[in-house]
Parts: sequence; C-alpha cells; structure tokens
Amino acid sequence: MPNPRHKDLDTVDLHKPFRISDADPGAIGDGRGWFSRLTKILKIRNAADDDWDDIVKGALILLEEQVASSSASLNFTNWYNAAYEEYVIELINILPATDLVALWMRMSTDGGATYDSGANYAWSAGVTRAGSMGPTGAESGATKIQVGYDTNASNIAAHGGFTGTLRLYDPASTAHYKRVLGQTVNFNSFPAHLQSMVHGVYLSTTAVDAFQFLISSGNIVSGTIRVYGIAK
Repeated sequence: MPNPRHKDLDTVDLHKPFRISDADPGAIGDGRGWFSRLTKILKIRNAADDDWDDIVKGALILLEEQVASSSASLNFTNWYNAAYEEYVIELINILPATDLVALWMRMSTDGGATYDSGANYAWSAGVTRAGSMGPTGAESGATKIQVGYDTNASNIAAHGGFTGTLRLYDPASTAHYKRVLGQTVNFNSFPAHLQSMVHGVYLSTTAVDAFQFLISSGNIVSGTIRVYGIAK
C-alpha cells in the first residue's frame, strides 16, 4: 500500500525509490529519491523530512533523441510535457546528402500527424565569417524556419553538416506565436565556415506539440538531434 510519508509520489508513473547517502549531512540516515518517468523530474528528501524537493531546477532533462540515417526528416513527437515552458534543441553534425542546401524546421499542432508547410513562418539569420557578415530572412510568408543563414551548405562528411543549439519558447501557448532562437555553424560549398545567429517564429497561436527538421533538398545522411526540457 502507499506510504503516507510520500503518498503524493506513489503512482505507477514513478520508478522505484532509491537511497541517497549524505543527502543532508545534518540528518541521521540516508535520504530518499524518486524519479518521474512522466515529468522527468528528480525529487529528494532527507531522512528526517516529510517534504520532497526538486533538485534539478534549471537542469536540462533529455526528452527525445533522433539519429539520422539517410532520413527524409527527423520528426519529434515525444518531447512535449506541460512541466516545461522552455526547450533546448541540440543539433550535432546534421549532414545533408545534397550539396548547396539549407536546414529547415517546421511545426505540428496535431502530434506530428502533419507538419505545417503553409506560409505561416517568419525567420531571420545573421552570419559572420572571416572577412564578412550579413543578414537574411523573411518577415512573414515563409513556409519554414530556415535554421541558419546558409543555403549553400556542404555535403562533405569532413565538414560535419550543421551543428548548433536552439531554444523553443512556450510551445503550449494559445496566446502567443512560437519563437525559436539560437545559433548554428556549418561549412558552405566554397568552402567557408559560417556562424549564424537564428531567430524563427511560427505565426500561430495554436499549441505546438511536435516539430521536424529536414533539408531543403535531399535526405539527412547522418547526425543527431536531442531535445531537452529546462526544469522549472
């Protein structure tokens, strides 16, 4: 039967409890910990305390990972959780199969059944490279968020494709547009090494619960994308 000292945590959603030595140096005995499979939140209390505390506020909690293998797109449908308002998306060596291409992001409001390819996006990117810099983008009417300045990305394996970090803010909001902010690096086909500052907006107040990454032409040969929630 549930233990009344932590009945709020006795659900099928949780892993078995575990002991934590020296959870509180001033307490007698080991502390206790729980980890929620639903919210990905770790909780802890010391041996003499009835209260549970979140010990990962501000931490990155891995929610979903996709690894490309000649993939038409990488679709993320299992990351969304009401416990988080802000998400970090890490792109690691997203290598295109085709030369002279761009990396795109599109949103879904139906769990990934469809991805919006309508003219419902805006984006901007500023680029720096040795000896030059410049902006590009679309104020509205775009059919995707372009993740970076470059539309001439190299498909040479040693160049590593696209790498970078994005943040997605408050995708569950039904009052605000959905914003993406971050930076990426890649080689173009000349080759020059580019660093892009990226800002994208999904111009919809419908809650977003899935998204995808794809190349403007051709498949994603290899690479990994991870989605993290930032614990509140």
